[in-house]
Amino acid sequence: MSVSKLAMANGVNANMVFKWRREFRAGLFDDTPQTMPTLLPVVLVEASVVTSPTLAIAPPPAPATVPDSIEIVFADAVVRVRAGADAALLRTIFQSLRA
Repeated sequence: MSVSKLAMANGVNANMVFKWRREFRAGLFDDTPQTMPTLLPVVLVEASVVTSPTLAIAPPPAPATVPDSIEIVFADAVVRVRAGADAALLRTIFQSLRA
């Protein structure tokens, strides 16, 4: 999928995504804190479906919509960025994905 199509599908101007990539590669995210942020562990919990005796199939969950966000795909990782995201935290995430 192209960056332009991905941006359009998420309601973001593709030029902004290209600009953010250029700025990141140029090291323009200069508001890095003195100490690196601590990444929190992620725990995946299997969701359970409760069904009634008369209903054999549970309805599928409604798709979640996140306004003012973009989704960035790096190989097998997906990063979803919401409006107002902390630039220092984004830089840490992108650096860990590049490593």
